[in-house]
Amino acid sequence: MPRKSEFDGARLNRILQEQHLVISRAQAFACGMSRGALQFRVGQSGPWQRLLPGVYLGVTGTVTQDQREVAALLYAGQGSMITGVTAVRRHHLRSPGPDSVDVLIPWNCKRQSIAFVRIHRTRRMPERLFVTGKIRFTMVPRAVADAARSMARFDDVRAVVCEAVQRTRPASSAKSGWRSRRDSSVRRCPSSRCRQRHRRLLMMRSVPGDNPAKGQA
Repeated sequence: MPRKSEFDGARLNRILQEQHLVISRAQAFACGMSRGALQFRVGQSGPWQRLLPGVYLGVTGTVTQDQREVAALLYAGQGSMITGVTAVRRHHLRSPGPDSVDVLIPWNCKRQSIAFVRIHRTRRMPERLFVTGKIRFTMVPRAVADAARSMARFDDVRAVVCEAVQRTRPASSAKSGWRSRRDSSVRRCPSSRCRQRHRRLLMMRSVPGDNPAKGQA
């Protein structure tokens, strides 16, 4: 009779709870799970599902946005962080754009864009970032710049820039007549300031040394 696989269930459950029920193959093996036990869980009748190569969700059913983002970071590896449209939305700012997850990785790392993850290799990894639980993402300026670089329509670039300008303004600008971030009324972007931001972001849309890593090994 084959011996039942034994592993650290408490450690496994702790990782799953901390990571929105998402876990990597390496993390599962670190808990003592065997390859056979892992294959059973992600099999056709198993309780887990495969999200990305080497990344799994500990339940079946619909995948949430938090789970997609954690999975993208686990796939991209250590030192990666979310940027672009997804990071903009993480800052509670509205942005047009696809639901794919853009991830920055250091230039010397090797990962390919796959499924809902778009990998961007860069020599300019941000030194500062935000962290919510296990989700790492860029600060507003870099997030907006990367979002703008991925947009083909100038109207979309203008929309995300104006949203960031209006909702992340310093408190001292309250007397200027700009709306608060809680105000749901229609806003009109201050034209001169937004035009300056537009020009800067359009220049950043082709940053030398950055590569979307599409189709790279």
